[in-house]
Amino acid sequence: MAANVGSRTREAPLTKERAIVLQRALAECFGAPRFQHQLKEMQTKYGAHSKECAVGRRRLVREAQAEVVPLHGFEATDQGIQRMVVEFDKFADDPEVQALRKQLDELLGCDSKGGLPLESVVCMLREHFVAFGEDAFQAHIMELRGNFASGDQDAEFALCGPSRVILAAQRPILLKY
Repeated sequence: MAANVGSRTREAPLTKERAIVLQRALAECFGAPRFQHQLKEMQTKYGAHSKECAVGRRRLVREAQAEVVPLHGFEATDQGIQRMVVEFDKFADDPEVQALRKQLDELLGCDSKGGLPLESVVCMLREHFVAFGEDAFQAHIMELRGNFASGDQDAEFALCGPSRVILAAQRPILLKY
């Protein structure tokens, strides 16, 4: 028995056509001026990739989903959303469904595969470039090179030392993303 739009539960599997209708309905919600305004406010206040923004974005998304997904046969609960995601997995290779998924990601300012948007990657790389160019970092690397060249350090330190310095410079940057 197929589910009707507006039903709370669904017995029939999600078809491509219904998946596309659902994605378009979500895109309409996520693209609404009120939703986008709230999202931009959070990104400005907390930083687009902060934990606080991620929590707030999740709340906004769930509020929008609560209005839409029950109309398409899924419960507006964590379990219902997870079930919806699993149903969408069967369309992973479908170009139309993936194009709409990308549109949803762009509206939300994120990547559904867990990655960062290109803009964030560029910002993160810039921060690394600045951190690795700082005088203290460069001096520490030069000291390690000098110690290794003069034979003052054992092989393990020579291999691990630079990694520790690099990780120390990266840690505060990576935590932001």
